[in-house]
Amino acid sequence: MANGPAGGQPYSKAFVCLVQDNKDTVGLLAYALFKQAINEAAQNGGEVRPRPRELSPTEVSTYRHAAESIIGEAVERTLTENLLEIQQSAAIDAVKAEAASVRAHIDTRTSFGAALLTNIVAWIVTLAATVLIIWLSGAPDIGRLLAGKEPLAPAASIVEQKTAP
Repeated sequence: MANGPAGGQPYSKAFVCLVQDNKDTVGLLAYALFKQAINEAAQNGGEVRPRPRELSPTEVSTYRHAAESIIGEAVERTLTENLLEIQQSAAIDAVKAEAASVRAHIDTRTSFGAALLTNIVAWIVTLAATVLIIWLSGAPDIGRLLAGKEPLAPAASIVEQKTAP
């Protein structure tokens, strides 16, 4: 065992060997597995000798690999248990995103300016169609009717004039 930082009691370097920093979950679990092995050896009457606890690279690798396996199994078990909920949540998020997209598309297509423009175009098309129908029917032009130079004929007589040979 090495002497402590202040030259006091000897201490084990196993923690330093297994844990890289305070966010190293795998290393912290590996250290817990190491301490568990020491505890089990002591309870089973095994020899726990006060030897320097500087672990070999093989021991470090073994404990860290065991910790990774435990964490991996826990994650897989959690995912398996919650898979349906995760899938439903993902589907709900996708539907909400698509609904927002559709709503935005509708809002841009039904704005006041777009509605006004659509109505003006429709009015012009209707006016042009009306003028075309009157012109094709052979009715006197509007200016002559308004000036009173042409008598207003009933619609039936206009149709008869067009169909007459």
